[in-house]
Amino acid sequence: GKKIVSGPLYLVIADVPLPLVIPEIFFPMNMKRKTGIIMPSYGEDATRGFYLRNGGYYFSFNDYVDLKLTGGIYTLGSWELAASSNYRVRYKFGGSVGVNYAKTIIGEKGSADYQNSNNFKVTWTHQQDSKFNPNSTFSANVNFSTSGYNKLASTSLNEYLNAQTNSSIAYSHSWKGTPMSMTANMQYSQNLNTGDVSLSLPSINFNVSRFYPFKRKVMVGKERWYEKI
Repeated sequence: GKKIVSGPLYLVIADVPLPLVIPEIFFPMNMKRKTGIIMPSYGEDATRGFYLRNGGYYFSFNDYVDLKLTGGIYTLGSWELAASSNYRVRYKFGGSVGVNYAKTIIGEKGSADYQNSNNFKVTWTHQQDSKFNPNSTFSANVNFSTSGYNKLASTSLNEYLNAQTNSSIAYSHSWKGTPMSMTANMQYSQNLNTGDVSLSLPSINFNVSRFYPFKRKVMVGKERWYEKI
C-alpha cells in the first residue's frame, strides 16, 4: 500500500524487443492528487502516422483547483495541445474548463487529398450547489468547436461520429418573501457537417404566482368577496 517496484522493462514492437531496457521502475502510491508528469500513450493513426500523445504535466495546486497540460506529436507533421482545469468550492459550486488546439496535416503537399488545417475546441461545465443560494441558481454546459475538429483532430470514435454540438447557459432567481421569480437561458447548437449555427439569444421569463392583495392577515368572520380577488 506504499509503493510499487518492477523491472526490468523493455518495449517490444512486432515481436522484436528494443535494446532500450529500464532495469527498475518505482511508483510511489498516494491516494491524494499530486503534481507530476503524465506519461504519453503511443500508437498509430491511419491518416496522421505514428504518435505520442496525451503526455504532459499535472499541477495539483490545492483542494480547489488543478491544471493539466498535455500535447501530442505525429510522424506526418501533425501536433496538438490541450489544457484542462477542474475547480470546486465545497457547498458552493464546481465545474471544469478545457481548451484543445490541433494542427492537422494529412497527405503529401501538392497532392489532391492534402489538408493542412488548424482547429480548436472549448468546453465548460459549471454547476452550483443547491444549498449555496436557494434563491439563485446558475449552470452552464458549453461545447464549442470549429467544424473540422471532430473529423480531423478527434482521438475517439464517439467524438469522430458526433455531428452536432449543443451548449446551454441557465440562470434563475426568486425573490424571498414575494411571489416573483425569473428565469433566463441561452441555447447554442452547431452542425459540424454543414457548419450551420443556431443561436437563441437570452430568453427571459418573469413569473408572478397567484396572490390575494386584499386578503386579511388575521381572518375574523366570514371571507369578504373582495378577498377572493
